[in-house]
Amino acid sequence: MVEVHTSNYLEETGIAWSANKVAAYRDVLLEFLNCWTIASKERGNMVLGGNLNGAQSRVVEAIFDGLQRGIHDFKFGKGRQQGISTICRPFSTLWIALHPGARGAFVLDTSTHMQEAREEIEHAVSLIPKRLRFPAWTSNRYGGRFSNGSNVTFLSAGTRTTTASSALGRGRGVNVVHASEIGTWGAPEAVVSFEKSLAKEWENRLYLWESTGRNVGSIWWKVWQDALANDLEEMATFTGWWGIETNRIPRASPLFERYGRLAPTAKEKMRMAEVEERYGHEISPEQLAWIRKETNPRAFVDGAEIDEEGFDAEDDYQVREDPWTEEEMFTTDGSNFFAGEALTKVAKAQCSDDFASWTYYPNGAFLDMRIDRAPSRRDIHLKVWQEPKPDATYIVAADPAYGANERNDRSAAQVLRCYADRIEQVAEFASNRFKTHEFAWVLASLMGWYKNTRLMLEINGPGNAVWLEYSSLKRIMNTYLRKEAEEKGLKDFFVNAKTYLYSRPDALIPGIGSVHHKTTGANKVFMMERVRDFVANAGLIIRSREVIEEMRVITRNGDSIEAEGSDHDDRVLALAMGILCWEQQERPRLIGLGQTYELEQARGRMSLSDQYEMMTKHHLNRYFQGRAADRAAEVRVAQRMAWRGR
Repeated sequence: MVEVHTSNYLEETGIAWSANKVAAYRDVLLEFLNCWTIASKERGNMVLGGNLNGAQSRVVEAIFDGLQRGIHDFKFGKGRQQGISTICRPFSTLWIALHPGARGAFVLDTSTHMQEAREEIEHAVSLIPKRLRFPAWTSNRYGGRFSNGSNVTFLSAGTRTTTASSALGRGRGVNVVHASEIGTWGAPEAVVSFEKSLAKEWENRLYLWESTGRNVGSIWWKVWQDALANDLEEMATFTGWWGIETNRIPRASPLFERYGRLAPTAKEKMRMAEVEERYGHEISPEQLAWIRKETNPRAFVDGAEIDEEGFDAEDDYQVREDPWTEEEMFTTDGSNFFAGEALTKVAKAQCSDDFASWTYYPNGAFLDMRIDRAPSRRDIHLKVWQEPKPDATYIVAADPAYGANERNDRSAAQVLRCYADRIEQVAEFASNRFKTHEFAWVLASLMGWYKNTRLMLEINGPGNAVWLEYSSLKRIMNTYLRKEAEEKGLKDFFVNAKTYLYSRPDALIPGIGSVHHKTTGANKVFMMERVRDFVANAGLIIRSREVIEEMRVITRNGDSIEAEGSDHDDRVLALAMGILCWEQQERPRLIGLGQTYELEQARGRMSLSDQYEMMTKHHLNRYFQGRAADRAAEVRVAQRMAWRGR
């Protein structure tokens, strides 16, 4: 088999730009910017060339870096007044003009902004000197056309949902785009509709999307999350307030005395360290003074009391306008249920991309179902961070699509390993492609693979159908399909597979009642509170980054705790169910056995002889403890008999 080096392949097939091609285009761009005139808010008319700020330079370098990696689709998250739209317009205009036959589109949020962008581009193009031999521009009703055959269309996405906005780009073919302020677009369908019109293979396609932050669950949030997930084809680049050189207060200013005299708080130190670690920018005292003035000026007036952890009066929406990190671009309407700082710490310390990925192929019957390595990221149904251990105890907690929440169109299951003091996520299933009986087969496969398991199923709505299929499958696998199952290596498939026995938390005798779980508003509050407790005290070990992202969008409005807007919380709810099952029905036994997480980790570091010695000592201790208990019981019986004989 002939081996092709990836970088050579990308360059030879035209997917990526070579370093020489990028360098040549960079030279042309810099000369072009020296002729591009804009109306600056602070400086009036000015030439853009030589005057790029740090955020604009970051955008340009991100595009060139992405092109060399074969990426043509760029998402730019930003704060207010950073000039990202200002640099994207000349970049896109030059790109369209230099590639004959390009079909470009400038998409703005409102018709007013669309007209302003059109006037700015036409004015700037008219001032380009003839020595650059820039293609001649001719305006028409919808945009304009260059003399080399490339054309430009100006579109308005609209800030309200209308028939026109929902059909944005329909009937057009586009291969160069600058889409601005996506967060304010009115119709969620607008992005989907417009993306359908974009070229997929033309080697000179270029798509620049940019926006300030909006709510979690908004159009822009979804676009941003998709770009982060699809990092082989898209690049998501964030530009924070700290990227603008003028966002600072000089030390000689009286404002610095007010806003810069105090040392950074604990919260500010954490943010500053995160910006330096993630984005390579060291925030100066002058910059810190500026952001304090912008986002929380009242905390620094004379006599104000400063909270050591940070300034709780900080306005979330103001922070969204001037975000430190990309997560701060997005706010929620309700109060965030999980603390963002805590989730960031968990993501860094626990989440792992070192997992085996699998795809399920149901094929009409359980015994015909196939489970193969996932061919691509989009086809992943099951992620496995830890394969089954023979002596471990597991919980499989499952929330079928439309189970606990009618908006959740995805079935999710969590496989959790149980200890006396912690519970660890070892596998996760999530997909919206499975019918109820097929999801039952998935659960059966997880129960059969991990062996010593207890199933907890959400039986609201479709959950009952899942449970009936699972129960039937368990019976027929032990009767008329036993032989066929054994031939396929599924002997004793359901051995040690237990079921969650529902009981109220205040029941005198736990486990007397029905099986499985029905989530209500009241018990969901209790379950989610326990999840938050274990996130805070590290009693829950989370491996999935998707779980963390779901936690970020969960808000609390009174007694309602759920994902914001139309977003999902099915992974988190399955996790909450697993924790409840562990606390009620597995943890007491494990506490008695002393099976802690640290003990298991220490055992993993031991040699076989050390493990044998520890196990033998453990069994001997249990034996002698049992004998001592027996002797104590015999003494108590003798004492009672002696008392009765008096």
